[in-house]
Amino acid sequence: MYFLIVSDINTVVGLDMGLGKLVYCSDGSIIENPRFATNKKTKRLQSIRQRCVSRKKKRSNNRRASQQRLSLFQHRIATKREAYQWQLAKDIVKKADAVAIEDLNISGMMKRCKPKYDETKRRFLSNGQARKRALSRSIADASWYALISKIEYVAAKSGKVVFKINPRHTS
Repeated sequence: MYFLIVSDINTVVGLDMGLGKLVYCSDGSIIENPRFATNKKTKRLQSIRQRCVSRKKKRSNNRRASQQRLSLFQHRIATKREAYQWQLAKDIVKKADAVAIEDLNISGMMKRCKPKYDETKRRFLSNGQARKRALSRSIADASWYALISKIEYVAAKSGKVVFKINPRHTS
């Protein structure tokens, strides 16, 4: 873990982001990742609804209704995630006078792998993108950036300090 020496601040909570558990706090507490969009039931329901949309005739009223059902389903997931993150941000900021967060390169972590092309065989080689897609989907579902933004907002509103720390050697 990492240590901060700051004057006039009694307690500092350090946060590590993760996918298995959403947040690891420096005081030893762990916050679960609810996996709103990547649990088995939700993924299955979403794929069924997307399949229904794709099977309908384009520009038909049935397709519009099916798209609306899919949109409402995705909106419910986003609303649940948003409410959970606001509650979590309030709980984290309430714990301490200052919060230290890893300054992760989230967009870099979610980027696609570069394609590998073999000139002799004239075809693309496996580059691990299939595995990376699942990781990117989990990162998007955890929504780290939105959580960090909410923590910063709640901390600023309550007059507390947020530090961004280089993630090197933190975990």
